[in-house]
Amino acid sequence: MNLCLEFLQETFDNFKLKKIEKNRAMLMVEESLSSLAAHSNGDEITISVSKSIGSIKIGLTASGERFDPFEDVNDANVLLMKSFAQDLKYTHTRTKNHISITAYRSRHILIYRLLAAVVLGLAISFAIRTFCSDDVRNYLTDNVFTVMKDIYMNILNMLIAPLIFFSIASSIAGFKNISEIGRIAGKIMGIYLMTTIICISIAFGMTYLLKPYAAANMIAGAEDMSAYTTTHIDTSVKGFLMSIVPSNFFEPFVKSDTIGIMFIAFLLGIATIVSGEKARPFTTFLDAGNTIFLKITDVTVQLMPVMIFSYICVTLIPAKASAQLKSGISSMLKAAVAFILTVMLMIIIYNLLLLVMGGLNPIKLIKRYAPHALRIIMGSSSASTPINIQVCKELGVSSSVYSLSIPLGATINMDGVSMYLAVFGLTFAKIYGIEVTLPVLLSIAFTIIMLSAGAPTIYGVSLICLSVLLKSLGVPVDAAMGMAVGMEVIAGMFRTINNSIGDMVGTLIVVNKEGLLDLEKYNS
Repeated sequence: MNLCLEFLQETFDNFKLKKIEKNRAMLMVEESLSSLAAHSNGDEITISVSKSIGSIKIGLTASGERFDPFEDVNDANVLLMKSFAQDLKYTHTRTKNHISITAYRSRHILIYRLLAAVVLGLAISFAIRTFCSDDVRNYLTDNVFTVMKDIYMNILNMLIAPLIFFSIASSIAGFKNISEIGRIAGKIMGIYLMTTIICISIAFGMTYLLKPYAAANMIAGAEDMSAYTTTHIDTSVKGFLMSIVPSNFFEPFVKSDTIGIMFIAFLLGIATIVSGEKARPFTTFLDAGNTIFLKITDVTVQLMPVMIFSYICVTLIPAKASAQLKSGISSMLKAAVAFILTVMLMIIIYNLLLLVMGGLNPIKLIKRYAPHALRIIMGSSSASTPINIQVCKELGVSSSVYSLSIPLGATINMDGVSMYLAVFGLTFAKIYGIEVTLPVLLSIAFTIIMLSAGAPTIYGVSLICLSVLLKSLGVPVDAAMGMAVGMEVIAGMFRTINNSIGDMVGTLIVVNKEGLLDLEKYNS
């Protein structure tokens, strides 16, 4: 084992991992090697190392019986391993245990690349508009930048159905039994659902108040934007209810009916739990499918700077872009303001909920949380899990609660994503002439709740969720995404801090109601 650790230490040094990332990776490797050795049939442990964009993948394989790497360790290290859940994947195939560990050169590298793509897109667009004729500009737009954009959008459209299905179904099937969603887990999930509904409601209200869609009435030079919608939306209550339950199993996948796919995934996930051990092969299939499509999604998200660059060029370079550009920028800026104000208002509401429902002084949480704010803003919800666990310990929260609530919150409690989808989804629906009646709002809210619960916890995936929502509404995804991508970096920061605070507040409310909070430590 020592030789393995020395080899990996040298590999990490050669890859120039930061000290905190190297230590994190070595801890995961040490615990994983110990677990594999404890359950091995005596065979050697095989180690593989591969490099990808900004990260290293370490593969550990050994024959042996199935085990749970997040539970089958020393008690002191259970929470540590759970905090690594996003970067450590375990599978058991036939008689072999496989553990995959990801170490990152920089967790912020995608943010830097997105900013670089925006700057480069603006610079290239300005240069082409300044020095090239209209014919050259239109040729480059139609044959270079539009092609890049369309290829990326085709990949997104291809991923939508399987990504939603496997993500939601495997997430639900991950519970060992229905009773596992017991009293404490039920309270935690109830709090998370309540805050999500509040978030969506506030986001709708803020959008109607600021009306960012009113600034986009000249997009593409059309007065009647309903001409640009791609499908007819049934706005009746009956239509909403019928859209939830598909008439056959395969129809939602063929038609990319996201609500129908979510319903099937939810139903199969519950059925898998109820079926118990007999359904284990199907659970393995769901986990494998989820792993595969998360990997494809991860690669797609890493290529997001290419999409942003091409969208900026397609928007800015054409000679006819000026009216559309002014209209689109104005609308998106107002939508971004509505989203940011919604986040700020929701943070205030979180503190009020903590005071009223939890009976706790929110100032104590703010003081403990403030030093970590920058690290959280520059990361993702899953990356903030260790920070939330650390703050829980400092506040005196029982490990029996936060060991469940924090990882669960990082997976399903995406209030920031919910608000983002509500603001931008409603804005685009109004821009493109969708008649937003109460059933349509309910349909949007239902889709957002399911998307936010099943969304992969990686940076930038909210754009994929937005494309899913827009597709379900009949909005032309290509045109809408061209306006939304420019807001992604800023929106991502506010989404993450909101998600993390929501997880902490939900945990504190439940833990105090259960009498599992050290009040002396919390108030110190």
